Amino acid sequence: MKRKWPLPMEELQSAKLVLYEKLKFADVMGKFSDRIEETYSASFSHKCTCPNPKHKNGRERTPSFYFSESQKNFVCFGCNLFGDMFDIIALMEGMPWYNAVRIFLEKEKIDLNEINLESFKGAGAYNNNYVYECNLKLGVELRDYLSSLTGTPYDIEKKWVDSIFKRMDDRFEKLGDEDASQARAFKAQILLELDRHKKGVI
Repeated sequence: MKRKWPLPMEELQSAKLVLYEKLKFADVMGKFSDRIEETYSASFSHKCTCPNPKHKNGRERTPSFYFSESQKNFVCFGCNLFGDMFDIIALMEGMPWYNAVRIFLEKEKIDLNEINLESFKGAGAYNNNYVYECNLKLGVELRDYLSSLTGTPYDIEKKWVDSIFKRMDDRFEKLGDEDASQARAFKAQILLELDRHKKGVI
């Protein structure tokens, strides 16, 4: 039976998770950016020049667009654009994100009628909007802090920031839809630690 589009939101989210297992974010970004590099961040696997036309008119020199191959999400630390793989496809191709999902389902020859979408519901902590937002905002704060440092202070604080990213990954991976208060408390704790480091270094 042919499905009517757009699908209900829960089914669309599950369809995205099905595609996450099939698609490589780096391959997708290769169409929109000519400079992709691997990173050794705990939160992101790659960085590239930002393809957003509103970011320096598409002529960025230094890569500020970071994305995660495992989580299929991204953030640009230059223009604060963020979302998942289908959000950037939608922006660059000028279409709603659910149309991008539909196009890739057809391209990958995936029939949702043959897949148990129930098994994909709620998979992955980063599907929770508040948890994802906390992770993203903390990442921006930490990277802004590092970018303000040079020389020895940078080398020392980078080790601390890397350890914080590891703690963030471990903590946010375990939080789900019902854990917004825990995410909020953890975010406040990290921001307090960051404030103490700022006062001690700057």
